Amino acid sequence: MNTKDLYQDLILDHATNPKNKIKLNYYNKDTEGFNRLCGDSVHIFVHSKNNIIDDISFLGNGCAICIASTSVMTQALKGKSEKDAFTLINYFLDLMKKQNNDEHLKIDNVEYNALNAFKSIVNFPMRINCATLSWITAEATIRNKNKQINIEDYK
Repeated sequence: MNTKDLYQDLILDHATNPKNKIKLNYYNKDTEGFNRLCGDSVHIFVHSKNNIIDDISFLGNGCAICIASTSVMTQALKGKSEKDAFTLINYFLDLMKKQNNDEHLKIDNVEYNALNAFKSIVNFPMRINCATLSWITAEATIRNKNKQINIEDYK
């Protein structure tokens, strides 16, 4: 496996030009997530109304995979119902666990392709937490569950 496979064009673009990397002026849910082993940290901000994610953004620092995954995630979840957001989150987390599920049948092609750009990461086990940190943090945020999470607690 060539490490070049790990950093596909989409990942590099989102890592160097992350989308939605700003603190929302108005949010009603937020959670901080940490991956202490790699040094990644993200703070997810969500403004939701009537179970719709009106807006989502993040602040944080981390490796290229963490930042790219978070950027793609914010684009994928923005404007979605919370139910559809959980479908995307579950699909991505299962993808990183090499588990198949039928959630892909509910995902449009653009989102499917963006999420699958990260598929080669499963061949680099130490990087899986980097890719999943923001998704697990977003799930906690949408559920308004925790104010801080440590990814090592979610294995």
